Amino acid sequence: MPKPVPPCPVEEAIRVIGGKWKLLVLRSLLLNGPQRYSELLLSVTAISPKELTRNLRELSKAGLVSQDTSAGR
Repeated sequence: MPKPVPPCPVEEAIRVIGGKWKLLVLRSLLLNGPQRYSELLLSVTAISPKELTRNLRELSKAGLVSQDTSAGR
């Protein structure tokens, strides 16, 4: 019987940030710093509000982004 193969970090990274929009969302946040939802929507060209929300939720669940609810920036 073969030994179980440990999870591959590269496969996990691809699973978490794969897809059409996640890398573009992360890129915008990395280059521009924290942004309001509307700013992020404008900076990621051609993404719909529904798709941005879905991607932000998935990235948040993975621990890659968080929502700062403080009033001042």
